[in-house]
Amino acid sequence: MRPEAEKRSWVLRRPTPAAKHALSLAAGTVVTGVAAYAYVAIGTRTYGPGEFAPIAVLWSVWPAAAAGLGFPLEQWIARELAAGPRGEERVYAMLRSVLPAIVVASVAAGLISWAAGDRVFGEPGPLYPSLLVVVSLGAASMGVLRGGLAGQGRYHASALATALENSVRFGAALVVIAAGWDVKAYAAVLVLGPLVGLLWPTAFRYRPSRAEDAKGATGLGELAGAALLAQVVLSAAPVILAAMAGATAAVTAVFVSLALLRAPYLVAVGVSVRALPRLTRSLASGATALGPLLWRIAVASAVFAAVAAAIAPVALPGIVGLVFGDDAVPADGALAGLAAGVVAAHGALAAMVALIAAGRSRIALRAWIAGCLANAALLVAIQIDPEVRVAVAFAGAEIVAVAAMAIGARLAGRSAQPGLESATA
Repeated sequence: MRPEAEKRSWVLRRPTPAAKHALSLAAGTVVTGVAAYAYVAIGTRTYGPGEFAPIAVLWSVWPAAAAGLGFPLEQWIARELAAGPRGEERVYAMLRSVLPAIVVASVAAGLISWAAGDRVFGEPGPLYPSLLVVVSLGAASMGVLRGGLAGQGRYHASALATALENSVRFGAALVVIAAGWDVKAYAAVLVLGPLVGLLWPTAFRYRPSRAEDAKGATGLGELAGAALLAQVVLSAAPVILAAMAGATAAVTAVFVSLALLRAPYLVAVGVSVRALPRLTRSLASGATALGPLLWRIAVASAVFAAVAAAIAPVALPGIVGLVFGDDAVPADGALAGLAAGVVAAHGALAAMVALIAAGRSRIALRAWIAGCLANAALLVAIQIDPEVRVAVAFAGAEIVAVAAMAIGARLAGRSAQPGLESATA
């Protein structure tokens, strides 16, 4: 082979920058996921499923807040910073508009959980509701951090920040166990993760702007609402079970099984920001049609969810027992529902990313409202064991949301939503 041809062949085999960034983001997500599972596994074995139940409820809030608050902030900030010279000003204006609302919502959630007394966390008092508020605000701050770093092209730094968040928590948890402290101290270390943002202060600094630079608030609000509802559906099963039956070992069993099944989903969320530019261009050029794409995603979600439901009761009990202990294995019906729901959640994420790329976040918001309503309806209509009921309702809600996104895209046709178009990259 001639030297020129050899050089050309070598160049073609080199990973592209986008591929390197995606791998870095995936690695960071895997590290933080492993640290999270290690935190849960060691906690359940040290304190027991019953005593760990309040943390299981609290920890269920973290992925919901991370994807419901952090995910839209990360994606929107990254796209705005890449959109043009006034990106910093638009981000500054938008953060001034939305951050007070995030604070109010987080505090309200904490007050509601406190008012519920021992029904949610198994004990009264302000500790766990206060931790819920801080965990929610920390998730939002991590979204701002990763979005700022990604918008500056610092994807490797964003991956490192992601990896450090739960690594810091896990390291502090080991100190708590070594010192012989109680489960409340073990829960308190959850507030430490977002402090990694102090390593990258420039990711939080933006040029001031005029008020009109926040004109995309509607689009961002719809995206945030859709992402938040998506993660409420994904993460709420242990919380709903706690509200129905109290903070028992069954809550921990549902929580740890859902956490284990959700691992690939968290990786997919972590790398999704790199899929947006190419998909946006493909949809805008007409090379990809949104409606048919979402229908394929919806059909595949239903089929693979059914397969997962059939396999889970056979394959998962041994794995869950090995990682978290035999006392943390839920009923077979619950495992089937949780597995089907998580598989469908992957399809819902793919459909939602496609809608973001197409500037159709309103369709996603409406679809997730339909999913939440389906979840509530199934919880009322299905009179079976609560542990199985919450899992089946979760799976049904995910399938309904994916189908609603496909139907919404078909009904909307090719009209564009103005809220996010200015931010497409």
